[in-house]
Amino acid sequence: MEVFCTADQTIISITGFDKELKEIFFLCQEKLLKPGNDESKLATLIDEEISAQKMQKKDASAWGTALYHYALYGQYSPEIHKMTLKELKKVSGEELLDAFKQATCADGHVTYVGNHDAREVADLLQQTLIQKSAKQSSESKIKKETTRELPALRTYDKPTILLVSNKQFIQSNIYFYLQAKPLPHVHQRTLCLAYNEYMSGSMAGVIFQEIREL
Repeated sequence: MEVFCTADQTIISITGFDKELKEIFFLCQEKLLKPGNDESKLATLIDEEISAQKMQKKDASAWGTALYHYALYGQYSPEIHKMTLKELKKVSGEELLDAFKQATCADGHVTYVGNHDAREVADLLQQTLIQKSAKQSSESKIKKETTRELPALRTYDKPTILLVSNKQFIQSNIYFYLQAKPLPHVHQRTLCLAYNEYMSGSMAGVIFQEIREL
């Protein structure tokens, strides 16, 4: 089981053997809906964040992503608004659990790939991981301080170039941001995803192959 978040989503990915699906769901239920608070783990979290920040200072792709987010959101980019180490050290395990509980009470979508019938999977989810909205047990500092609407994308009335430089980098990262209207049809969006994968989605992409042959 893997849990991760984006600016507007909490994603839970569960992988396992189909024959053990019921047992897997009950195990995940214990971890997701009845988590235990272990304050000692916070020190590990802080250490990992310190190491991550040190690595990001030397990582060209991390700088490139931060600049890309700044081009999209300006002063509301996630790198600017993320919690500082000083703020993170003040957060308790109970507050973290409380913030996660709020995410488990929100409506969401479930996708499943496997051998079980869809109705059977839905019944198992109802028994284990689907729960009714619960009232927040305590006032969460995280919720008050960081919950906000997603920022609007910046608009540009002329071509704009944003640069960030570090002489230690050996590789350049270039992003082109072109404003466009949302694609209304699922088929169009699917074609765009396929095109992106075909052109540069991996080492098998057309662009990578051509550059490698230069």
